[in-house]
Amino acid sequence: MVVREFLEKGRDLAERIPYSVIALAARFAVADVFWRSGQTKVAGFSIREESFYLFRKEYKVPLLAPDLAAYLSTAGERVFPILLFLGLASRLSALGLFRDDYGHPGRFAFW
Repeated sequence: MVVREFLEKGRDLAERIPYSVIALAARFAVADVFWRSGQTKVAGFSIREESFYLFRKEYKVPLLAPDLAAYLSTAGERVFPILLFLGLASRLSALGLFRDDYGHPGRFAFW
């Protein structure tokens, strides 16, 4: 019974946290991961040559030219996390980030 009371107190405490705070924390956590990934692909205002190399040799994205895929992926990882964090077009941004992360055959996605 002690465990059950402890869990009920924890649930009561968790129910006092407003949903907006939980949603903001969740959006920030996801946006941060993709923002940091986008940071590794750029140097200043240009895309790093290593990013192009990865899209040409490693990722081998079907249906898109490797350079175009590098530009689209980098743009998505720079724009969508900001929109997601601000709560603007959150579902569209999350879908774009999902496509960006799971959009190549190495991740068992459907293209």
